[in-house]
Amino acid sequence: NYYNTDTKQLVLNSYKTAKSHGQRIIDFPNELAEVVENFHVKSKSPYLICTRTGGKLDSNGFTKLLKDV
Repeated sequence: NYYNTDTKQLVLNSYKTAKSHGQRIIDFPNELAEVVENFHVKSKSPYLICTRTGGKLDSNGFTKLLKDV
């Protein structure tokens, strides 16, 4: 899974129903793409959604993050 900064698309290859649905591509609106790119510059992390220290956020951590919000 990755975010393509050139095409402003989120490409999903690994997710729960990937075997039956295949690759998914989600177009980001310009406003959201700008937020993502600004966050990337400020966080200095290679991950789109990361831990507070800039590390990889696993699926359990992401679920906990969503529940806390």
